[in-house]
Amino acid sequence: MTLLEIEAFLAVVKYGNISLTAKKLYVTQPTLRKRIKIMENELGYSLIKRQKGLRTVQLTPEGKKFFTIAYKWKGLWKETNEIFVTVQKPKLLVSAVESVSLYLFPKVLQEFLRQNYNLKVSYQHSPSAYAYMESGLFDLAFIEEPRYSKHIHATPAFSEPFVVAACCKLSEDDTLSVNDLPPEYEIHVSWNPEFESWYTKSFDEKISPLITLSQDSLIPYVLEGKAWGIVPYSTGINLKKQGFHIYRLLEGPPDRFIYYIVHGYEKNKLIPYFLSLLDQELRTYPEIISFLQQ
Repeated sequence: MTLLEIEAFLAVVKYGNISLTAKKLYVTQPTLRKRIKIMENELGYSLIKRQKGLRTVQLTPEGKKFFTIAYKWKGLWKETNEIFVTVQKPKLLVSAVESVSLYLFPKVLQEFLRQNYNLKVSYQHSPSAYAYMESGLFDLAFIEEPRYSKHIHATPAFSEPFVVAACCKLSEDDTLSVNDLPPEYEIHVSWNPEFESWYTKSFDEKISPLITLSQDSLIPYVLEGKAWGIVPYSTGINLKKQGFHIYRLLEGPPDRFIYYIVHGYEKNKLIPYFLSLLDQELRTYPEIISFLQQ
């Protein structure tokens, strides 16, 4: 039994008609019927009911049971081939905090894939990234909060200031102070402990934000009317491209630092190339300081 025959059977079930299935597979009806018959002979039972007057394909009880097996079989066949491809093509497993992935990775990933490498990217917060890294599930991760680990090394990747993003115009120039920001219209994201420490000293805790988010990818969808939010510079620049306003913040929070972590041993050989591409992207942002090539 071959993959060709398995796919023929699954296609017959999908389209429910021998004639239509033959057209979809670019084969003749006799060829299609022959593939189904070969399978039935090998299995020792009929898969399809054969009665005059039946316009649509109907499965036998055995055929219904075999359909589930055939579907899994095709999936396993695909996974088997992926093993070969994975062995042949170098692969890099990357994790990053959401804002870095969303706003700084797109061009980096495009260029990386043009070199015919395989890549897997996921969103993870710093604690999770360490856990996955220690388990060998990532080769490279970008985090905000480094911690001690015997086998994982953390290195500064870049820093960037925070800016204010808003839907409507808040000032005639590009600078605001905390006193210009009505807290009842705030879209709040807890970026890191340093940010939160500054925030609690700068705003009245008795006034609740308009909305608090754990996923910064939602900011563009709620940033409307009088709403405003404090975001990393790279996020702000991308929001500006979407038509939002951004402002520098006088006496704002400490700059955000992003670190990259790698194994202290068995480093993936693609890591330096990925970091060089990211460094090129970072240097297109005037307010971002890259540490990747220093």
